[in-house]
Amino acid sequence: MRSAIGRGSRPRPVRSSAGFADEAHAGSARHPVGSDHVPASCLEAGVSPVALICPRCGAPLPEAVRRGAGSCAYCGAEVMLRGASLALGSRTVACDVEEAERRRRAFHAAVKSASLAGTDPYRVLCEAARAHLGLVGESDTLARVVLALAEDFEAETGASVRSDPQVLSRLADAYLRASGELAHHPRTTLNLPFLAATASGPVHLLREIGVAELVALASREAGAVVAAPKAAPAPPPEPPKKRGWWPF
Repeated sequence: MRSAIGRGSRPRPVRSSAGFADEAHAGSARHPVGSDHVPASCLEAGVSPVALICPRCGAPLPEAVRRGAGSCAYCGAEVMLRGASLALGSRTVACDVEEAERRRRAFHAAVKSASLAGTDPYRVLCEAARAHLGLVGESDTLARVVLALAEDFEAETGASVRSDPQVLSRLADAYLRASGELAHHPRTTLNLPFLAATASGPVHLLREIGVAELVALASREAGAVVAAPKAAPAPPPEPPKKRGWWPF
């Protein structure tokens, strides 16, 4: 199922070491990660190094991967660039829940401030992530995924959301939480009730997703994602009507 709009139960909230930390981490300061949970579709097709997205959990990868190797801040995978695909190892990832929450709040504030100033949504997300999300913000992966999700949501509902800072923040939260889930499960659900409103009433995002879908979203051309549709030219004004002459 690609996506669906409607009400539904919220997925179990998760947190991740990169900033929106995983509940599994909260009970233990460290979370060992193996290399067995890798969607075969991602490895067979090869993950584009342009997207810089973890082939295990779908989280944004640091720029170090583009130079040869780096670690996923969400699932702890050691990721090495080999040709057009990403190979996986493993390590132990630590979590600081209080720091994660501080980063999340700072990221949301930055998105809101820049959006209200009229900054382009792609630039808003890239700069806010780079300033507040550590390794996750080094690449433009988060911006690509969030704007691609917003684009799909707009196409399905008719709502305009790509310039709404609250929607962008909620989509970013949902994406990063989904990465925490995908480190342990093959698929998860993005569930954002009352994400926007149209003339017909509130609209909700309910979309099942896996790593392969996140890779596809992150691999979209960023310029195409953020390009707003051109408004139709306004019709020329009608000439003023001549007033008739009435003798009474």
